[in-house]
Amino acid sequence: MKTLKLTIKDLDADRWYNGPVDVTDYDGNIKIDAGAGWCRFKTSVKAAGHIESNGSIHSAGDINSGGYIKSGGHIDSSGIIASGGDINSDGYIDSSGNIVSGGYIKSRGHIDSGCYIDSGGYIESGGPIFSGGNIDSGGDIYSDGIILSGGSVKSGGDIKASGHINSGGYIKSGGSVQSGDFIHSGDFIQSFGYIDSGGYIFSAGYIDSGRFIASVGYIDSGGDINSGGSVHSGDIKSGGDIVSVGGIKSGGGPIASVGYIDSGGDINSGGFVESGSSIYSVGLVTCKKLRSGKVVSGELVETGAGEGK
Repeated sequence: MKTLKLTIKDLDADRWYNGPVDVTDYDGNIKIDAGAGWCRFKTSVKAAGHIESNGSIHSAGDINSGGYIKSGGHIDSSGIIASGGDINSDGYIDSSGNIVSGGYIKSRGHIDSGCYIDSGGYIESGGPIFSGGNIDSGGDIYSDGIILSGGSVKSGGDIKASGHINSGGYIKSGGSVQSGDFIHSGDFIQSFGYIDSGGYIFSAGYIDSGRFIASVGYIDSGGDINSGGSVHSGDIKSGGDIVSVGGIKSGGGPIASVGYIDSGGDINSGGFVESGSSIYSVGLVTCKKLRSGKVVSGELVETGAGEGK
């Protein structure tokens, strides 16, 4: 496949492309060797092969590659960024439209899409990840910042952020979900691994984990809470049932369920326990006060009035 090589001679004083070759639909590779600064295009850039630059790339339209897109600086588009292969940037990746990759998406800076982000491989960002729509990854999603999505967040692997994870739709992970701050979902949260939050966990729907669920703050679910391990949080509140293979423990707050509570270990609350149905425990049910529900199995231990929480 032929390669179009662009140099500093093809750019004007403001580093806009001013060369003779039409790059809106180039049948080959585009290689930009114009130094560490910007190479700016007034039109869309489309290559049947790969697009590679040792500096930053800006397009007033789309950036579209049949192969990979690689930049030694930033990748910035007023339209979409689409690649049949990987998208790899030593700076940030910023698009007013979609960011779509047949391979992975990797950025040393932030990743920001005005629409959705769709990656056939993993997504890795050295900063926050922002998306106006869904974030969908065939592998892990990792952010050294926050993950903020106007739609759902779906990963074939782990979802991990050093900051919070905030999704307008569901959060679904083929691995674990871990955040340094809160986890907030406008729908359900489902993980085949653990769910671990440095803040609270809120879900408008159910919370389902293949392993444990742990939160430094509260856990609040509009539906069931189902854990393949233990459930550990400050407060635990469910609009459905609470089911745990391990123990259920709240630090200083209540454990409250509209449905039943079923634990494969102890149930231990720093406040009251409240259930709209039965309570099952392999061990003890310890709380300040049992406000509602019936302990069908396990031994109830009430330690105080529990009026505060």
